[in-house]
Amino acid sequence: MILAVETNFILELVLGQEEASACESLLELARSSLVLYIPAFSIAEATMVVERRRGERREFIENPLQRQLKEANRSAILARFAPTLDQMKAELYRAETDEDNRMKYFRVIESESLQVIPLTARVLIRTADYQLNGDIGQFPDALVFASVMTAMNEMPETLASTPKYFLSRDKRFASQWCVAELRNVGCGLLSSFTDALSVARKHMSGT
Repeated sequence: MILAVETNFILELVLGQEEASACESLLELARSSLVLYIPAFSIAEATMVVERRRGERREFIENPLQRQLKEANRSAILARFAPTLDQMKAELYRAETDEDNRMKYFRVIESESLQVIPLTARVLIRTADYQLNGDIGQFPDALVFASVMTAMNEMPETLASTPKYFLSRDKRFASQWCVAELRNVGCGLLSSFTDALSVARKHMSGT
């Protein structure tokens, strides 16, 4: 089975969100029999999201939270909250480090299990076409979709008859136009990491 994923797959995994365990299992399958594709752009986009979260968290720690901590240290009424605020500050810094390390680990280690779709001139041309003539107005979405469609179109002959799916929770890819485009290259759409894992396991077991 061939499964193309995008930015939200990485973020689900790196940020430890609700379906992170399903993403981890899909990566495990990718080390053996599952062919897992991802746009190079998605890796860059996910990294930028994590860095933006770090900046927003740092802004909160160094301004509102720090102000409240100073007030608590100066006030007999608020003094009992100071240890809690101090612990929150430490935990937020720890979360920042953990997310950053997990993102680096994905880029350096986990990406070795993936087929990374390069950002080529052909992908950029298709991106522009989707924005002008398709149903995807936003550049990042069009670029992701163009990457996936290019990979599906240029699939090696040895994988031509292999079941293909694009996995994304982004509802913009569930439009009739996107679904029809995917169908034209023999690719289905999945919108849940857990469902994708179930489908992958069924294909792997031959049921």
